[in-house]
Amino acid sequence: MKGIRFFFHPYTFHKVINSRLLNSKCSKGEKSMENFIALVSVVMVFSIPLTAIILGHMRGNQKLKAKMLKDELELEKLKSENFIAETEKMRLELQQLQLNYAKSEDPVLIEIQKEQMKSVL
Repeated sequence: MKGIRFFFHPYTFHKVINSRLLNSKCSKGEKSMENFIALVSVVMVFSIPLTAIILGHMRGNQKLKAKMLKDELELEKLKSENFIAETEKMRLELQQLQLNYAKSEDPVLIEIQKEQMKSVL
């Protein structure tokens, strides 16, 4: 355990690696440890750009979703405004028709209006 702590100590790490490289007579355990360290360093070097690529893709997707949500919200707002405008237009048309019927001198319409008034009361 003491040798492992010494091996991973940050200040002496390079000294240990250099001394082991100079001594070609290493045991299998030491060579496998060197291979493991080399593998870990290669994986770490290549994982940084891969992480950047993946995160960039995720950011792009989030921006696209935000834009779609904004467009959808704007569309819903337009639909709501159109609905309100159409409702107001229909209300005005109905009022105009009611005024036209009220001014009408047609006896049939006058009779219908009287019946409607009686049913309301």
